[in-house]
Amino acid sequence: MSFPTFYEYSAPPSPPTLLLSQTEIGAHLMVPVQLMRHRQLPRAPRHSPYPKQGLQQRPACQGLLLKEPESVGTLIMEKPPGEAGRPGRGGYTLEKTLDWDPKTMNTVKEFVHALCDEKLDITRSFNNQPPVAKKELIADVSARFPNIFRRYRDGWPISDLVIAYLKYTSAQARKAMRERRGGRT
Repeated sequence: MSFPTFYEYSAPPSPPTLLLSQTEIGAHLMVPVQLMRHRQLPRAPRHSPYPKQGLQQRPACQGLLLKEPESVGTLIMEKPPGEAGRPGRGGYTLEKTLDWDPKTMNTVKEFVHALCDEKLDITRSFNNQPPVAKKELIADVSARFPNIFRRYRDGWPISDLVIAYLKYTSAQARKAMRERRGGRT
């Protein structure tokens, strides 16, 4: 077998086709490995960043005020598919979907909850409420917050807030009823 004495130059071979995920981009960064016992961990705060949950009285409906929301155009947002409060089961999280600031969300929620307490039977679910009472409640909330709810088709956030609240209160009422029955026997 013989080899040429001098190397014969030719075109370089074409690079193999690789996916970006199969290649390493950038230089290897040398990061020193430290054991957990050598690291300085930040101290845990002595207080919780969340307010304490307790039995608080809701403010009266008349006392609530709401600032004008930032104008986002005249687009009307459709109701997402699924049920509010069930993001893992094909639904969505109302707070994330609406993307309101927390103060606005709490103000609207408090108003809706106070109206539900006044106008509806909170021991029953939304579907078991009188249709006239549901329409009045939705109209009252829409009248109180017109700048927010004109951006949503048929004011779907109102009914979602009412449904979620009544789902909770009716479940609590059923639980209390079961406990009373269990306590009597």
